[in-house]
Amino acid sequence: MLPIIRTIRKIVPPVLVGLQAMVLASCEPVQPLLVQQPSFSADSLDPSRYTSQYGVHYITITTTDSTLTTGQQVQATGIPRDYYGNPLMQAPVSWSISPTNVATISSTGLITGGSTSGTATVSATADGVTRSMTITNTASTSSQSGGAPVHMISISANATQLKIGQATQVSGVVRDVNGTPIANVPITWTTSPVTVATAVTNSATAGTVTGKGVGTAIVYAKADTVTRQITITVIDSATTSGGSTTPVPPGATGGSYGSATAATLPQATVNTAYPSMSRQVRVPAGANLQTYINNAQPGDELLLAPGATYTGQFTLPNKGSSSQWIVIRTDLSDATIGYPGTRMTPSRAASANLAKIMGNTWFGPISTDLAANHYRFTGVEFGSAVTGDLNAIVRFGDASSAQNTIASIANNLILDRVYIHATPTQSVRRCVLANSASTAVIDSWLGDCHSSYGDSQAFVSWNGSGPFLIQNSHLEAGHEVVMFGGGSATIQNLSPSDITIRGNHIMRPTAWKGVWQAKNLIESKHAKRMLIEGNVIEGEWQDAQVGFAFVLKSENQNGDNPWTQTADVTIRYNKIRNVGSVFNLAANPAATTAIPAARFVITDNVIENVGSSPYTGEGRTFQLLSGLSDVVLMHNTVTSGGGTAPATIYYGGGGISRLVIHSNILQHGNVGVKGDATGEGTASLTTFSPGYLYTNNAMVNGGTASAYPANNYFPGALSNLGFINLSGGNYQLSTSSTYLNKGYDGRDIGADINTVNSKTNNVVVGP
Repeated sequence: MLPIIRTIRKIVPPVLVGLQAMVLASCEPVQPLLVQQPSFSADSLDPSRYTSQYGVHYITITTTDSTLTTGQQVQATGIPRDYYGNPLMQAPVSWSISPTNVATISSTGLITGGSTSGTATVSATADGVTRSMTITNTASTSSQSGGAPVHMISISANATQLKIGQATQVSGVVRDVNGTPIANVPITWTTSPVTVATAVTNSATAGTVTGKGVGTAIVYAKADTVTRQITITVIDSATTSGGSTTPVPPGATGGSYGSATAATLPQATVNTAYPSMSRQVRVPAGANLQTYINNAQPGDELLLAPGATYTGQFTLPNKGSSSQWIVIRTDLSDATIGYPGTRMTPSRAASANLAKIMGNTWFGPISTDLAANHYRFTGVEFGSAVTGDLNAIVRFGDASSAQNTIASIANNLILDRVYIHATPTQSVRRCVLANSASTAVIDSWLGDCHSSYGDSQAFVSWNGSGPFLIQNSHLEAGHEVVMFGGGSATIQNLSPSDITIRGNHIMRPTAWKGVWQAKNLIESKHAKRMLIEGNVIEGEWQDAQVGFAFVLKSENQNGDNPWTQTADVTIRYNKIRNVGSVFNLAANPAATTAIPAARFVITDNVIENVGSSPYTGEGRTFQLLSGLSDVVLMHNTVTSGGGTAPATIYYGGGGISRLVIHSNILQHGNVGVKGDATGEGTASLTTFSPGYLYTNNAMVNGGTASAYPANNYFPGALSNLGFINLSGGNYQLSTSSTYLNKGYDGRDIGADINTVNSKTNNVVVGP
């Protein structure tokens, strides 16, 4: 794909901001802590009875609230104490709850309301001692909106500091558990105490707050059963400087997304459950596989002989509108191939003696007729006997104008526990070319997808409608490992959409450096509603381009798709490491007409080892180009700031609308937040992203509070943050960290380490 032109030779493409799709923290107002103290029998107070490791005698449990509704979250905290009541913070606390249909609890004590109304018992255990409390859940199967239950309210206020007699407007957006706005749920506004400020409700979404007396008041917004709050300060005019109020950037309300519109998550996915088959047909070694495919009927399972090689160019024909599947698999049990959820690897493919389907032409061994549907390959190895440049190994769908209606798109195509690869010295442009609909790659290994004759990808689509699912797979490629866009869609207004990339190892081996051309790891020029979650993403360096792990932008590649847009991208809970630079976001940097890229949520990612040899590059965490809108960067933990020109955020051009950056642990680098010919920090934020929100971030190894907006932190080193084990790579904040609960939304700053670790556990699998 065409390289991105860099402004002032600094880096150009997009910085991936918001990758929305994250689990929302509790949006309830902070109530006085509820504390349940244990009761003791007379003999239990005898300290001589105590023989445990840490000396825990009892536990006090606190919660922010003891009542909640479906999807609502409250935080529980357990403090182990000795006989005299002194806290024993070194004693680990484990949590449990019963029954789990009423509520669930995480390992960190985050309670989530369940689907059943009732009372649940929350238990904290430390050092063999268990204490409990109760919480009450009211199940919400519907809301005033007529469907999705209300989960949170995003609030904005024109000002949070008033003089007596002054008024300001407050407004809110009601959202469900996914952050999607819910219409037709009115918000009611109140204040406390009313001697400081009063509120009136003006419309379904807005109200007015008026200062009455000096002090601080809490403004409450209530929608359905959910309440959210912000704080208003009222000052006497005699104490003001110049009599002006302090403006608050749009979205400075404490909500997760501020003023930005959150990215919409994928609205559809691919059902990958193994189908029930009507008939088994064995395909002997040496047989004509195409004949068997042509004769197969929906419901047939074609069983390939273990160890056999079927060579040719095979086409999957359209068998009509039946929803029954044709499965092509090696005649081996799941116990030998690996049960569903087990990733295929080169060594597993060899030891299982998988059947091989090998191509003998430039186009590769597998392609589809127009409208071909419901084909699944399970436990098969794919490659090519061609020694020269290879276009694609597996080709689903059609890139030509023959695919000119939605009905003509090949669909319901699944690659399950397969091994697709070139040889270490072979040039292959694409391992999987998916110009198709409802297509999945699961539990598979796509390797040696490299070329120096043209851009190479492990998975690419530009003329397919989706949905697409890439899950629990190993993918490696030279130019872009995963790519959407970069070619022409042949159907008016078609966009690759509803894309889920989950639990994969997306990488490039360092042995390829200087051997095969390299660009990015994940690139989008044309994609809508994409979720990238729980992956390990690594292996990027400056080569054919400047070396960003992510390049996300709108680009009408050939000038014939003016509807091209990259929009609604959520990147969350990933480990991103060993890269030259990280995120490069652009609205539409090319000369052709396209809809500017919009709505990114990048959240709860752990970013390590940036810009260090052999992963050379400028070392920029985020690069943002002009014309972007609705970019949310929050709760990311960045532990490395190397490179030739490292920066936290580098602007190229201006005019970014609704940029929200909060609750991150960031590396300052050489220049921190910086735009062309503009000062660091507030000056660049104001110039390049007016109306920004930049708050509650910890910027490490540089920067001064005077150069940045208020309410940010500047620890001198990562060790000052209080991680549990910095040298061991455990970036969870310890209970003694001063940065606990310092996020803009009340969470700890940085990523949710427990969730990142859970979602990336066992993602990296050896060959």
